[in-house]
Amino acid sequence: SVHPHDLVPPFSIGYLATIFDEKGFGVRVIDTLVEKLRKNELIELIDKGKPDMVIIDSTTSSDNLLGEISKSLSSTNNIRVWAIGQYSSTLPEVLLNNNTGIEGCIIKEAEATAVELIDTLNRGEELKKVKGIAFFSKKDNKIIITEERNFIEDLDRLPSIDYRFLKYKRYRVFSAHIPVFKRLKWGFLLTSRGCPYKCIYCSPTLRESYGDKFRANTAVRVVDQMEELASVYGVNTIAFQDENFTFDKKRAIDICKEIIKRGLKIKWVIQARADHLDKEVLQSLKDAGCVYIGIGVESGSQRILEILNKGESRETIKQSIQQAHKIGI
Repeated sequence: SVHPHDLVPPFSIGYLATIFDEKGFGVRVIDTLVEKLRKNELIELIDKGKPDMVIIDSTTSSDNLLGEISKSLSSTNNIRVWAIGQYSSTLPEVLLNNNTGIEGCIIKEAEATAVELIDTLNRGEELKKVKGIAFFSKKDNKIIITEERNFIEDLDRLPSIDYRFLKYKRYRVFSAHIPVFKRLKWGFLLTSRGCPYKCIYCSPTLRESYGDKFRANTAVRVVDQMEELASVYGVNTIAFQDENFTFDKKRAIDICKEIIKRGLKIKWVIQARADHLDKEVLQSLKDAGCVYIGIGVESGSQRILEILNKGESRETIKQSIQQAHKIGI
C-alpha cells in the first residue's frame, strides 16, 4: 500500500486561472497530481479543448514528460506552450534548450507577468519589453532573458483563488492530527511569501521563486479568505501553507483577533519555526481555533542544527513544543 501524502492545490496555477477568468479568457485547469492522467490522455484532453495557449508548471524531475507534451502540442496543433514554476524560474535556459516545444518561461512570480505576456502576444508586439520572461528569439537566434520583474509587494492585490477551477474536494492533509470526529473538509491558503533564513537543506529553487523578503496578506484579508472558504466551499478545516505563519508576530496575533471578533468557528493548522512561537502567540493561536502546528525541528543535535544553518537552539525548540502542549495545541 502507498503511504498517504498531503495533496495541496497548485497555488500559482489557481491564481492564474482566477486572474485569466476575470480578464474574460476561457480557462481550464488540469492538475495531474489529483487527476492521475496518462501522458496520452493528458495530451488528448488538452487537444480536445483547442486552447490557444497552454501554461505548464513543471519540475526538473519531469523534464522528459514536459518535453514530450510540449512538442506534441506545439507541433500538431500550433498551440503556444509556456512554462512557470521553480524549474522555469531557476533554470530557464536549460528548460528551453531541453524542450524545443516550449516558446518561453515566466521567471519567478507568474501572476502579474502572465497577463502582460498574453496582452503582448495578442497585440503581436515585441516580447523583449515584457519583464520577467525568457524565450527563444528566432530573429536573434538565441534565448533572451528580459529585465527582472520585482516581486509582488502587496499580496492583497491578488484575488481569492476560485477553487471551482480545481478539483478542490480532492485536496487533503494527512500529516496533521485534527481532534474532531466529523468529516474534515479541507481548505488551503497561502498568505505569505519569501523567507529570509538560509537553512542549507531548503529548496534553493523555492527561495529563488519567492525571494528572501517576507511579504504577506493583511490580517483582514486573511480572515476574509477563511470566511470565503467556509461559506462558498463548505470548508471546516483550513491548512495554511505559509512556510512560517508566525514570522510577523503582530500579523499572526491580528489574524487571531480578527477571527475571534467575527466569531468564525473553524479549525486551522499552520507551519512555523519554533523561535517564532512565544507564549503570547501560542495563546492567541489556541483562542482563535488553531489546533495543530507543524514545527520544523530537523534535528535534536545542536551540532547538526548549526551545520544546517538553522539559526535556532535545541532549547528553544524544546521550550516551544512544551509550551504549545501546555496551552493545548
